[in-house]
Amino acid sequence: MQIGLGQRTQTLIERITASRAARLDEITAARMAELDAANMPADLDTLLARLTAARAANLDNLDALISSRSSHGPADIWTQATRTLTNPATASDLNNMQVGISGTAGGRAAKLDNLDVLVSSRSSHSPADVRQSVCSPTDPVDSIGRLMYDRVRGYLDAAVSSRSSHGPADIWTQATRTLTNPASAQDLANMQVAISPTAGGRAAALDEITAARMAELDAVNMPADIDTLLARLTATRAAYLDNLIGTQTAGTYSHPSGTTESDAVVVTPAELGKYEKLVLDLSNLTQTTTVRTYVQVDGTNYRLIDAAEYPTDFPTNAKGVVIELTPSNRAQKVTLQSAVAEGVAVDVPYFYVVRSLA
Repeated sequence: MQIGLGQRTQTLIERITASRAARLDEITAARMAELDAANMPADLDTLLARLTAARAANLDNLDALISSRSSHGPADIWTQATRTLTNPATASDLNNMQVGISGTAGGRAAKLDNLDVLVSSRSSHSPADVRQSVCSPTDPVDSIGRLMYDRVRGYLDAAVSSRSSHGPADIWTQATRTLTNPASAQDLANMQVAISPTAGGRAAALDEITAARMAELDAVNMPADIDTLLARLTATRAAYLDNLIGTQTAGTYSHPSGTTESDAVVVTPAELGKYEKLVLDLSNLTQTTTVRTYVQVDGTNYRLIDAAEYPTDFPTNAKGVVIELTPSNRAQKVTLQSAVAEGVAVDVPYFYVVRSLA
């Protein structure tokens, strides 16, 4: 059953309310220009490039003010009157968090770039329409004025002042309105389908274009905030976030069968670093072994810092040794020396973690 013209017109009027139509006024040229590729999209791409998922995850490490952390250097530590090597039962785990930033863009949103002026301000006529309204293909074009006179004189049968001067506002505020039958009712049917094929969905979407939301596209709002973020999160500062990534070093030291003191782990940093605890697995040792820690305090010569015997100086049944490394750019090492020869070489697995402080 075909819906009548009057009913379709009423449906259009109900869907395109005055408040919804007013939403279109919020789509200004300046606001829409912020959606151009060179403006907000480019700025967001820059922010996404700088604030990578890895760097975003590193922000979780900034859980305290830097000023609340120790400002002591190696010299302060070594000049401390009493120093005790901490010995936790197990090494700390290093957990990594990954943060994903993703986004999607719709095809319809991109079409808003075309709304740079009011559609109603543009002509719907083509050059062919103008040509056909003035003269027929057989008319000579030697006198355009004569042709226009011949074409329109039959229609100037009343004074212009006798015609209506009402505008759109006068029509919509009229208490009762009846649409006269146009030549083609199908035009209105097509308009109704274009606005929304299902229950006024597209028409209702105009309610989402609020003045407050569109105002966020003004230069002093979101664009200004993005500019502030870009100024604060410079490329250099963003790169600093990479320094929060820890690097783990692991290996296996082959302890010789004799009683000579031997280097088990040697750390020679290329830059200032925050070293986490060194963990040694001594479960394969069968003889009492002295564990010593050295640091190149002057940058050249190793100085003995601490020493202990395994297993005598460690918790009962302990099979590993946890050694606190010093945050510095100085070389440091740990040595092992058996009191009695093992007889065969013994494997000693180890690992430690370092984070750059440069």
